Amino acid sequence: MLDAFAKSNFDVFAGSEVFLLDNLRNGGKGCITATGNVNPGPIDTVYRNWRGADADKLQAGITATRNIVQKVPMIPALKAIIAHFGNDPQWKTIRPPLTELTAAHEAQVITDLKAAGFSMPGL
Repeated sequence: MLDAFAKSNFDVFAGSEVFLLDNLRNGGKGCITATGNVNPGPIDTVYRNWRGADADKLQAGITATRNIVQKVPMIPALKAIIAHFGNDPQWKTIRPPLTELTAAHEAQVITDLKAAGFSMPGL
């Protein structure tokens, strides 16, 4: 079905990297995802290597990261991740009506990401 859309000059972008590989394999063009703000390298690696032998393994990695982040409110989680890995607590600042993650939620996200081998090179 997706392939029919793609063939009619209708570009399809998944709304999460969880669907990136399936989207590409079915004629889609990529994804538009919030976690691309903290995990761009691995997402790009899937995009560039979706036809490769390791594509499913690469996809599993970005899906695992997404699953960790989406356990809590997404925007506060992304800001907490940048604050932690960038060593800049001001990044946790959230504008109303959103609120920062609780200390417990933040600790769990960071612990789970570290356990999964997550990093943010360049920060």
